[in-house]
Amino acid sequence: MRIAYVSADRGVPVVGSQGSAVHVSSMVAALVERGQDLTVFPARPPADASASACPVVDLTGDPLLEELRRMVAKRSREAGEETLRVLREERAYEVEGVMHYFQADGDTARHAIDLGFYI
Repeated sequence: MRIAYVSADRGVPVVGSQGSAVHVSSMVAALVERGQDLTVFPARPPADASASACPVVDLTGDPLLEELRRMVAKRSREAGEETLRVLREERAYEVEGVMHYFQADGDTARHAIDLGFYI
């Protein structure tokens, strides 16, 4: 499966040895080890992208990243419809994925599943 791992939080590095960086790098490594075609789209690209277990695309300055940041800034329970709108507009259904840290309601979950996402 092709997976886009988007990390819109500038405070979370993709590669690191503390806190959320460990979580991100562990998730990335586990998915790659399982043979997934993974690309990471971080708000804060690593100084050395070769340290990542998969390709890293720098979203710095990309308008999509700014939109994702605005959504993340909202409480995730309140961003369900906006999240679905962005996923549809960006044709995220073409790559599928996992809605990690999902906190929305059942309706939003059904719509995300209909777009090809796992919850």
